[in-house]
Amino acid sequence: MPLALLLTLLSQSPDAGTQAPPAPAAAPAAPSITVRISGFKSDLGKAWVLVFKDDAFPTKRDQAIVSRFVPIVGGKATLTFDVTGTEEIAIAVIHDENDNAKLDTNFIGIPNEGLGSTRDAKGFMGPPKWKDAKVRVSNGLTLDVPIRY
Repeated sequence: MPLALLLTLLSQSPDAGTQAPPAPAAAPAAPSITVRISGFKSDLGKAWVLVFKDDAFPTKRDQAIVSRFVPIVGGKATLTFDVTGTEEIAIAVIHDENDNAKLDTNFIGIPNEGLGSTRDAKGFMGPPKWKDAKVRVSNGLTLDVPIRY
């Protein structure tokens, strides 16, 4: 009888009567943000869109969390992107008319190319401030950024 009992025990699945653990919850999707840029004086070049999460805005371009070049069509450009790791952002847009991936300025540092920022923030004797341009991140957020020359 012990052999029969052993065979019976071995033939039963060790997983019998148990359920697989529940699958881990999926991570929440990164908020999707759309930027609509208008007011370009021409379709030459590209819109350089820079997204910042802190007061590196707008001058420390190497610290942007998103940096994309977008085509301009009919004086407008649009970019949709996802952002993670921050609750607030500020966006700077440069009309890079000559496609040289930099902001061209005159001999005293005044920009020769169009600029725009979230909340239409403007600087006084310099670039706009983070506190004036920042917006709270939320999924489906659409931001309108006008370009000024």
